[in-house]
Amino acid sequence: MTRISGKFEEPLEDFCAFETIITFDLEGEDCPAEPYSWNGSRGNEVSIIAEIVSVKIGALILSRDEFIAACTDSEMNGEDYVRRIEALTAERACEQYERGDLAA
Repeated sequence: MTRISGKFEEPLEDFCAFETIITFDLEGEDCPAEPYSWNGSRGNEVSIIAEIVSVKIGALILSRDEFIAACTDSEMNGEDYVRRIEALTAERACEQYERGDLAA
């Protein structure tokens, strides 16, 4: 099993008029997948969790909780929005790790 951890920065497109960069904390592992019922190998399984550490909007830096509050209004649940961003980032991080573009 290989532990995966580190920081990951990604721009958030079309969020607002200012450049928006999100910094994530990544934690995960790369371990052997459950074998097939006939004991054949299924290779490795990569699992990564991404959590927002900070969001930089122009010169303003927000914590995860502050970003959730800023994204919450009568039409949008900020916590759901942040969880979707984190899930999509975790997916992309898994893909990058499997391609060798993200080191453990």
